[in-house]
Formats: sequence, C-alpha cells, structure tokens
Amino acid sequence: MPDYAHWHGMYEVAERFYQQLVPQAREIALQAEESGKSAEADVVRKVIDDILAHPEHQWFEEAQGKPEPAAARPSPPPTAGSLRR
Repeated sequence: MPDYAHWHGMYEVAERFYQQLVPQAREIALQAEESGKSAEADVVRKVIDDILAHPEHQWFEEAQGKPEPAAARPSPPPTAGSLRR
C-alpha cells in the first residue's frame, strides 16, 4: 500500500507536468511561431499532443474540455425504444 510520501511525490510530479511543463512548452511554441519559426512550433506542439494522446493522460484532456477521438468514446447506452423489437 503506498504511503503518503509516495502519493504526495506523485502528486507533485503530476502538478509540475500538467500545470507548469505543458503550459510552458505551449508558450514556447507560440513564441516560436510569432518569431517566424512555424515549423519548430509545430514540432513542439506535436510532441505535446503525442504525449497527451496516451491513455494515461486522457483524464487531463477531458478536464480541459477537448473532445476525445470517436474511437475512444464508449457507445451510448441503449434507449427504451431501441430495445423493442
């Protein structure tokens, strides 16, 4: 069973990643684009997007209000009308 120190350490890693590193990387991409370095900005954005596309980051994308890919969405539950034959 993980103890408090382990939990808090993981919390700090996640907080720094999601609340500091990701926003800073996005800001760097924006600054690069504004400086005429669109290709470099696209590379930075692609790296961020590729990392956040992993299943373990899905909760973060959902919390940000970004729609998840259709393949990842569960099927809607059946309605009463669809169960009748």
